[in-house]
Amino acid sequence: MQLNKCQWKIGGAAGFGIATTGLIFSRICARGGLKTFAYPEYPSLIRGGHNTYQVVINEKQATSQLHDVHVLVALNKETVELHADELISGSAVIFDPHDFKEQAPTAADKEIVWVPVEMSRMVKEHQSGTVGRNIVGVGASFALLRYPWEIVEEVIRDWFGTKKPKVTELNIALTKAGYDAVKGKYEQFAHRLQSQKQPKKQLIVSGNTAIALGALKAGMKLYAAYPMTPSSDILGYLSKQERVMNIVVKHTEDEIAAINMAIGAGAAGVRAMTATSGGGFALMVEALGMAGIAEVPVVVVLGQRPGPSTGLPTWTSQGDLRFALHASQGEFPRIVLAPGDVEECFYMTFEAFNLAEKYQTPVIIIVDKYVQESWQSIPLFDEKQLKIHRGKIIPQKEIVRENGSFKRHAYTEDGISPRTLPGMQNGAYLSSSYEHDEYGHTTEDEQETIKQNDKRFQKMQTCIEQDAKAPVLYGPKNADVTIVGFGSTKLPALETVRLAQQQNFSVNYLHFVYIDPLPITAVIDAFKQTKKTLCVEGNKLGQFEGWLKEQAGIHMDAHVRSYGGRPFYPEALLAKAKKLL
Repeated sequence: MQLNKCQWKIGGAAGFGIATTGLIFSRICARGGLKTFAYPEYPSLIRGGHNTYQVVINEKQATSQLHDVHVLVALNKETVELHADELISGSAVIFDPHDFKEQAPTAADKEIVWVPVEMSRMVKEHQSGTVGRNIVGVGASFALLRYPWEIVEEVIRDWFGTKKPKVTELNIALTKAGYDAVKGKYEQFAHRLQSQKQPKKQLIVSGNTAIALGALKAGMKLYAAYPMTPSSDILGYLSKQERVMNIVVKHTEDEIAAINMAIGAGAAGVRAMTATSGGGFALMVEALGMAGIAEVPVVVVLGQRPGPSTGLPTWTSQGDLRFALHASQGEFPRIVLAPGDVEECFYMTFEAFNLAEKYQTPVIIIVDKYVQESWQSIPLFDEKQLKIHRGKIIPQKEIVRENGSFKRHAYTEDGISPRTLPGMQNGAYLSSSYEHDEYGHTTEDEQETIKQNDKRFQKMQTCIEQDAKAPVLYGPKNADVTIVGFGSTKLPALETVRLAQQQNFSVNYLHFVYIDPLPITAVIDAFKQTKKTLCVEGNKLGQFEGWLKEQAGIHMDAHVRSYGGRPFYPEALLAKAKKLL
């Protein structure tokens, strides 16, 4: 019997409420103290196409989807056809016999547990729409896994709330109908979920939600954005918090307006953020350069998806790394952070606001669809460690005017100039998109231009010395193979380390969050501790591998690159690691 280890998947056409159903399933598992990782896939269609939502359940930790599916809820025949190769002997398929017979397509040599549940009849009896079949499938799934009904009902009630009691009771009835249809009939099924006696409180959050929460915790007061997958959910979540958190959320007419609003707010002393994807970021580049030369703090979330152009709007990629590193007219410093999981999305977003104000420069949080739209169960955030630092905002009594002006861009040893906020007496200064002297006056003088550029770039050295964090090593210290990656590579890489341990194979993972500035000395020291290195990234040209070689002279032994829009699978990474030896 496999206790508290299972991968559940639901599939069907768009419009079946599959994403919502999967999230409810995750929450029910987490309420009982189990750990979950949930990954949705969907095409860029409102109706039609094939949608899935898969949830990995584990007693200790879950950070990635796996290949083998143990319970498949098939809301149509196509789901079984498309995912037959993921079913292993002993897997169960929950299906509606009105859709197809249990001899539906699957590998002939597999012993599948077919679980017919008359979903269509049940929703008809309860006078529900066809979409109600998904919640019937949830009930059937938990009965098959012998999970307590009390927890299932509790979460359903919490999810639908008390404002519409008829809707809540209908969904409970549908879930119970599916549960009762399966309860006690498949005792031979090998997988079972058991709730913990005293489960600790957990959060079920996506990367997008965690970014939004991190921004709120950091004191963000303006969020301006134009919707663009995979970053749209940040706008959706924050819009619901506008009055609760006393913030301004603007759905702008385009991405140019969004970043200009955020920069304007930053210049006024307001913490502000915008978020987009590659196409929207392309429109923001001119304004990004303006923030760089005017030394205005702003936080930009770049959610990657495959390009070029529209590319694959609802799939994942790490192909915009070089774009984030070099997007500009001319040269200016920017800080690029790449959080790899939900917790890092929260903490690094909070840190991004501190860094933006401390170094008075744009901070780009580069993420991707995989981490943004996957959902993880995690412990409650540790907010005690979080302190807001606003950098060199000069106190009113220390403001000094020279020649009738305040030196907003004064030369300093660390490259960071004192800053005033609008309304401060004697703190007014000039600021524009032109090169300038210390006072902000436009200049085309060669030496002044060189000095201002050098001053701005000195910030990066200061950041390396004071803030940029070294890459973190996960797993055994003296592993035979070290997987190297940034951002969301962390999710499947950690699962790969765990799989390797189960097979007595020595693998660890070196994880990068600070991409620019890169703490080169710390990076070189980290690689001195490795034997064989395997660089893993979601693009074709090896942008991260090239960046490490360019900046730190690091050479990899091998690499794995994925650019078809799908995330990495731990099983495939482990197989590649084994080939290195």
